[in-house]
Amino acid sequence: MKISKQYLDRLIKEEIKKELDEAMQTELPTNSILKIYVDGYHDQVHDLRFEIQNLENGVYDEYKTIKNKDIISTLSASRFRYNEDIWELSNSRSEHGYGPLIYDLMMEFLYMKKLGGVTPDFHGVSEEARNLYKYYFNKRDDVIKTKLPDELVEERKEIADRGGKDTYIIEELNYVYSKKSTKLIKKFIDKDLVKITDYGNRKRKKNEW
Repeated sequence: MKISKQYLDRLIKEEIKKELDEAMQTELPTNSILKIYVDGYHDQVHDLRFEIQNLENGVYDEYKTIKNKDIISTLSASRFRYNEDIWELSNSRSEHGYGPLIYDLMMEFLYMKKLGGVTPDFHGVSEEARNLYKYYFNKRDDVIKTKLPDELVEERKEIADRGGKDTYIIEELNYVYSKKSTKLIKKFIDKDLVKITDYGNRKRKKNEW
């Protein structure tokens, strides 16, 4: 029996969705927090880093050095040079299915602060991240997909042409992803599980974050 390419593609997409649905967590691990590091200059934020951190003995200490083994998931975002409503993601690393959760939390935080949406790293995206973007693009109706400006699509292609195995292009990389929801992050804020450290200018009032 001959199997069409369209059929195979559909099976692959369904398998990706199934794997991610089964893997995605909607709660933080026991004795952990979402830590958000904010940086920038003047009164504007330019860099964010999210970490799901395991707490020793379940106690949060703002001044305690966090060991790598206690970082369950991490994701960084930087304001993109051409458009202040686009944040380029990088340095993604997760375990135990917390990757999709930290991506969702980043998008919800940006929506809550009216800061726009996220786009994949221009200089390399892992196979796991590609599958995650395929999942958001094809299966998540609650995630808004906005095509990048033509000049950025072309720039990504030029970088890919110069790069290695992590820079090849799939259509899902050429979009900005955003959410109009704060359900997950507000749940954790209400439980006092979100902690923020702002390294930037004093003009940014702490309670704004």
